[in-house]
Amino acid sequence: MSDALPNESTSQNYQPHDTPTWIWAAVGAVVLIALAAGGFAGFQAGQQVANSQNCQTVVYPDSTFWLLGALVVDRNQQVMLDQVASGGPADSAGLRSGDRLLAIAEQPVNSASEAKRVIANYGAGAAINVTIERGSRVEQYTVLLGGLVTTEPPIYVEPPIIIMPPPPTYPFPLPPQPPDTFGEKHLGVYYKMIQPGDPFSVGNGALLISVWDGSAAATAGLGPGDIIVAVNNRDLSTSYTLEDALNETFRSVVSLTVLKTSGEMEKIRVRLES
Repeated sequence: MSDALPNESTSQNYQPHDTPTWIWAAVGAVVLIALAAGGFAGFQAGQQVANSQNCQTVVYPDSTFWLLGALVVDRNQQVMLDQVASGGPADSAGLRSGDRLLAIAEQPVNSASEAKRVIANYGAGAAINVTIERGSRVEQYTVLLGGLVTTEPPIYVEPPIIIMPPPPTYPFPLPPQPPDTFGEKHLGVYYKMIQPGDPFSVGNGALLISVWDGSAAATAGLGPGDIIVAVNNRDLSTSYTLEDALNETFRSVVSLTVLKTSGEMEKIRVRLES
C-alpha cells in the first residue's frame, strides 16, 4: 500500500537533502503549468527532471513527497512527518521532522493514508493549513504544495582567524631566589611580607625584592623596592599574603595598590601570567 513505510534498504538510500533546491523550483514551475490538467502530472514530470539530472541517489518512497516535500508515516499510533527535505514545501513553511500531524485543511487526520489522501485531493499548487503538535505546543502552518522555493541557501562566511600572541616566557633558569623570600609566578616576583616593626612608611604589604625579566610585573613597570599594599582593593597582611590574594582571584587582570620607591601611591592594572 502507498502508506507503508519504506523498507530498510530504501530508507538507507533515501536522502532528501540531496535534491538540489533548483529542482524544487523546476518542479513548481512544471506544476503551475500542469494545474489545469489536475496538477499531479506536474510532479511526475518533476520526478522525471530529477532522474534526468542523474539524481540517482535520491529515492522518493511515494507521490506525497513531491507534493509536501516530506514523508507522512504512522508511528506509535500517531501520524508523523519524517525526513522533511531541505528547501521543499514543508521545510519552507516551517514544518520539521518529528512533527505530529493533527489536521490538514482543518480536517483531522488519524492515519498516514488519510493524510495522504487529503493532500492528494488538494493537489499541486494548493495552499493548505497544516496543524501539528511539536513538543507541548500545537501550531498551524500554511504549506504551498509544490510551491516555488523562495528561500536561498545560507552564505557561508569564513570565520576570521585570530592569531593570539604567544604567552611571554620567562628566562630559564629563573633568577636565584633571595633568602627569606617568596616567589609569585603569576606576577613574576620574589617578595617578602612586611613585618611589624619594619622601617617602612606602611605597616603592611608585600615588598618586592626581585622582579623577573619579561614578567607581568616588569611589563607593568614594577621594580625592586616597590611595596604592593592591596590587591583588588583588599589590603595585604602577614595573614593575607600576595600569593594568597593572587591565587584566590579568578581574574586575568588585577588592580594593585602600590607604594612606589618615589614615595607615591599608585593604582596599577596588571595582566597576570597563567
